[in-house]
Amino acid sequence: MIDERTITELATLLSRGYALGNAATYDEHFGNTFFILTNGAVNVRLVRERGDWFAEISSSNDPNRWFDLAIVFRHLGERMQVPFSSLGQAAETLAEASSRWEPLFSPEVYPSTRRRLRALELQSAKERFGYSP
Repeated sequence: MIDERTITELATLLSRGYALGNAATYDEHFGNTFFILTNGAVNVRLVRERGDWFAEISSSNDPNRWFDLAIVFRHLGERMQVPFSSLGQAAETLAEASSRWEPLFSPEVYPSTRRRLRALELQSAKERFGYSP
């Protein structure tokens, strides 16, 4: 069950037409939690892992292919400071920037966005770990 505090923290996304889809908390795994929200065209996954919050985005046309928000912002030429300190901060950051990142996941643009984001993922792996998977 989703409590009132969670709804309040997600309000900035909910007010932009996102609906809460799936959610779960795993107490046996450090209280890790995830929420999936969708507006029909775009899916947002907010994940708490060991107390830190992360955000990922997928196209509703390719719902199993998630891209880290930091990679999406890198594609936009912006830097993203992650992890987030709270669910509310993650939701607010996504909502405030939605006009910049949502169009990347539209059906017309998504195929080229996917190729570019995948290339950025590989580049990031090489920069961080010295190799490319």
